[in-house]
Amino acid sequence: MTISTIANRADFSGNACTKTFSITYKILAATDLDVYVDNCLTTLTTDFSVSGVGAATGGTVTFVSAPGCGLAVALVRDVPYTQATAYPENNPFPAASHEDALDKLTMLVQQVRELTIRTWRFAAGSVRA
Repeated sequence: MTISTIANRADFSGNACTKTFSITYKILAATDLDVYVDNCLTTLTTDFSVSGVGAATGGTVTFVSAPGCGLAVALVRDVPYTQATAYPENNPFPAASHEDALDKLTMLVQQVRELTIRTWRFAAGSVRA
């Protein structure tokens, strides 16, 4: 599966009624998603659950209790900076796991981009001192 979007986060506003929020990007594991309510990191299985893991079209985050009115809800992909794909010698080429590894690399680049665009930086044309 290809990564056809640069999205790696979804932002919402709580209304004290809605418990389910959509993610429109792929995650490889439920633990690859940081969920914030009012700028506080919540806990998987205690505060919310995730469905659609591995789906190219994304999935949903379902809260145990609906986030309060006006509270910021941020669903941010947070892939670990590790490489877990192994290629045993003389085995057939593992296309599916290779595709997942490339997807993870793309997700990591998007994650670093998200961090970069949210920080102070010099303009591209500025001279470094």
